[in-house]
Amino acid sequence: MDSDLSSKKKIIWAIDAFEDDKVSRLNLILALKHLASQRPISIEPVYVLTPTDSESNTEETKLWLQHYRPSAEKVLKGVVDEISIDGLLPPIVITHSRPNREQTVQALANYAEDSNADWIIISTHARQGLTRLFLGSFAETLLLYAKTPVVVVGPRAVHTQINQILFATDLSDKANLIFENVLKIAVDLKAKITVFHSLSLSLSPLLQSGVSLMGGGWVTPPDFMGPVESEKQKLAEKWIARALEKGIIANYSLSMGEGSASQAILKEAEIKNIGLIALAAESGAAEAAVIGSITRQVVREAPCPVWVMRTE
Repeated sequence: MDSDLSSKKKIIWAIDAFEDDKVSRLNLILALKHLASQRPISIEPVYVLTPTDSESNTEETKLWLQHYRPSAEKVLKGVVDEISIDGLLPPIVITHSRPNREQTVQALANYAEDSNADWIIISTHARQGLTRLFLGSFAETLLLYAKTPVVVVGPRAVHTQINQILFATDLSDKANLIFENVLKIAVDLKAKITVFHSLSLSLSPLLQSGVSLMGGGWVTPPDFMGPVESEKQKLAEKWIARALEKGIIANYSLSMGEGSASQAILKEAEIKNIGLIALAAESGAAEAAVIGSITRQVVREAPCPVWVMRTE
């Protein structure tokens, strides 16, 4: 799906009518207000109502949904009525008979796709440890299922003025396609872009000590990383040139320090006061592992909203 706001201009706000995390919701509202101030958009608050017990596809479940839906609609309307954002539509409640989180998430993802939405925006508690393990995360599960690009706003997302976008990328061919979407939203928001790539020197003990060549000899980390850095620089320069052609101020930032890629992304976002982090998450057999590593940590700890796009 095209995520260019200039074409469809619709955002699904995945809202929990009974959410008690006021910090994350406030951060999300501030981000929505900034988006609405930049260009006309429509924002549809959507709540998925599901039964709380393990029963499903029974008459009792249908009666439960019929009984609680009016209450959920009343609570949701009360929340939305207190918010003033240009383009905010009346909220809706959709019901799903199965209490399974994955299927509930799929119901929301399907609704967004059927609605031709450009984005789904959702807040997250960014739970850690056993709390997250047992309760799971609706937002993180949504990243696995939604074909529509997802923007996640966490409790640490204090930067909600989207004037600078950090596109964290491996500079691959797939990421090159995703970059087109980043360029489009940068034009809409009149935002600068930082193309960010991390080359971690802590990939393995082998890389730390040196790389053995098949023909004999030994390449030290600086000798090995130098050509890699040069190649990435050339690719990034082509991307920057494309941005400049569209009138977008852009730059390239390379991290070669110790630590994980996610830590490097978060550090860069904090230093540069980034308003939106853009990430590409792989689809396919390894998608859970990918989202479970870099994307998941960035989403939980980011100082700004995180825009996650699936690659096919």
